[in-house]
Amino acid sequence: MDLTTGPERLTLKLRAVIRFFFPWALCLLQPLFASSIHPEVLLGWQVTVRSKVTLTRISTEGAPRLPSWEAHGNRQEISWPVVDQQSGTLLERKLKTLLKEVLHKSNKYLSEEYRGNFKIWVFKNVPYTAKTLEDAIIVSAAPVLQPLEHKARKQLSCILAHELHHVAVGPQFFQIDPLRPRQILLTSLLTEGAASRICVGDHSFPEFETVLKNEKALSAAFQDVRNILRQPPDHEGMAQLYTRSKSGYYVGCWMIMQIENRFGRSAWLSLLDEAPELATIKFFDLYAKTNPPALYQLSLQ
Repeated sequence: MDLTTGPERLTLKLRAVIRFFFPWALCLLQPLFASSIHPEVLLGWQVTVRSKVTLTRISTEGAPRLPSWEAHGNRQEISWPVVDQQSGTLLERKLKTLLKEVLHKSNKYLSEEYRGNFKIWVFKNVPYTAKTLEDAIIVSAAPVLQPLEHKARKQLSCILAHELHHVAVGPQFFQIDPLRPRQILLTSLLTEGAASRICVGDHSFPEFETVLKNEKALSAAFQDVRNILRQPPDHEGMAQLYTRSKSGYYVGCWMIMQIENRFGRSAWLSLLDEAPELATIKFFDLYAKTNPPALYQLSLQ
């Protein structure tokens, strides 16, 4: 015998509905409430490279505003050390020593030794080790504030050399009209390939070199690039080649290496002194002259 009243029955039904639908609603709404990680600048330097390397501390008020990013999985919080005057000075010395090593690596893959100015900003809570942003290199605090074993230091040196290479060639190559994403993608195969070439052969990133030596993996990377080029040009497709699949790095580096093996390093180094569109045309032309197998063919068309 049902002794519940009308309002009580309605309450029970509502509870049943909520119990059924709440888990599904939570899944749908979770992205709206996902925790965000907010990058926070710790230190900054103006770096001047002439006959020697000079670092000058600059105010963090001039640091770029980086976007927040969504936290994924069980993210373990890092216990960041307090950066005071003394530790800041020690970090500056560490960076200066590291930059000398970075310049040595990068200069071997530039048409002439780098001389110029750029900024380094050390951020905590960024989802990458380092990246180039106009005339600045953004560096994660995680690898620079903590002691590094030999392999990790070697990898950090390679990553910074890659980013410094972008800074060195950036003035002309990174000012392509953003409304021309296809041209940006084609040119990026040259610039990213050249920067990635720096660390091939020193075993800093063996997984990268493994892809370059694996026909199945490398041909899949070429197919990724071809698929993106067949689609209407957009920045999202281009970004996928350097974030999700990394295919752009593999393909660009492979093209650079084939040109170097056939015509010498100077053949592609000279392209970095050209205007971006002309350099891209010459880059693809040189690659075609290496007679790549069908699986690794790529054209401007």
